Amino acid sequence: MRKPVTIRQVARRARVAMSTVSRVIAGKAKVREETKRRVFKAIEELNYHPNSAAQSLVSGASRKLGVMLSRASGYGYPDTMTLELLRGIGSRASRSHYDLLLASGETILEELSSLERLIQGNRVEGVVLFGSEDDERLLDRLEASNFPFVRIGRREFRADIWSVDTDNRAASRDVVRHLLSLGHSRIGFALGPSGLTASWDRLEGYERALREAGVVPAKAWLLESEALMRSAHRSLSLFLGQPNPPTALVLGDDRIGVGVLRILAEWRVPVPEQLALVAFNNSAIAEWTTPSLTSMDIGIDRIGSEAVDLLLRHLQEEEPESRMVIVPHRLVARESTLGIKKPKDILVY
Repeated sequence: MRKPVTIRQVARRARVAMSTVSRVIAGKAKVREETKRRVFKAIEELNYHPNSAAQSLVSGASRKLGVMLSRASGYGYPDTMTLELLRGIGSRASRSHYDLLLASGETILEELSSLERLIQGNRVEGVVLFGSEDDERLLDRLEASNFPFVRIGRREFRADIWSVDTDNRAASRDVVRHLLSLGHSRIGFALGPSGLTASWDRLEGYERALREAGVVPAKAWLLESEALMRSAHRSLSLFLGQPNPPTALVLGDDRIGVGVLRILAEWRVPVPEQLALVAFNNSAIAEWTTPSLTSMDIGIDRIGSEAVDLLLRHLQEEEPESRMVIVPHRLVARESTLGIKKPKDILVY
C-alpha cells in the first residue's frame, strides 16, 4: 500500500517551508501569489490531502525556532559572545511568541546529527545557525531540505544565504584610524582563525587603513590569536622583542585583551604609553580592567535580534532588499588607548 503524501513532501516540491504550505492551505494572508501557485501545483501533482493533526503541528502552533550553536573555538564565538547572541535571539523570539530549542555537538558529525533532530519531525519552523569555520555541510543539509535558516556571520562565496553580520572590514579600519589619530603608525594585529571570513575581513580593513595613511603593513606586526591564547607569554615576548616593535596592538576579543593586560602588568609595560590596546566585542569586562579596555562594539545582541527578525521574514516568504543584514558598529574608546583621558564613544555611521 502506498504511503500517504506528507506536508514535508509538498514543501520540498514547492521549495518552501512547511509552515508556508500550512498557511496557504488555511488561506492565511502574507503569502505571495507566486508562492501560492507553487504550493497548489505541488498539492495537485502529489495528490496531497491535509492531515489535520499534521497541519496543526506545522501551522505555527508549536512556535519554536532552533538555534544551532557552533563548537567552542575560543576566538570565533567566545562564551561572552555566545551569551550576548542568545540574549538578542531570545528577546526577539519572545516578542513574537516563539520558544527556542538549542542544539550543538562536539564534532561535525554530532552537529549534523543535532541538526537532523531539529529539522526532522516538525520540531522547529526555522533555524538560526551560529557560523563556524567548517559549517559547509550544515549549510548544504539545510539548503538541500529547503529548510528556512539564517546564518550569523557572512560566509565567503555563499552570498545567496540569509545572514546577519557586522561590517568587519569597516570596523577594523575604524579601529586602526583611531590609533593613527593618536599618533601610532606601527600597529600590530592579532589575526583570528583562518577559516573564519571575519578574520580575513578584519585583516583587510586593518591593512587598508594603514595604506591609506601611507604606512606599509609589516608581516612582523602580525600575531595569531590562537597562538596568543595557547602561549601568550611567548607570543608577546617575541612581538615586543623585535627591533622597533609596534606601539599598538589590535586584538580579536576582549577576553584576549584581559589576558594581555595582565601579562603586560606583570612585565611592568605601561599601557597605553608603551603599548596601546584595542579589542573587539565591548563586553562588560572591558570596563573593569585596569586600565579599562578600548573595544569595538559590533552590536552582538542586535546581531542575534536581527537574525530572528530575518528568519521570521524568511518564514513569511518575504524577500528582503538584501539577504545580508549589516549591523552598525561603534568604537568605545577607554584608557588602554586614551590614557587618563575621559572615555568617550566614537559613533560610526
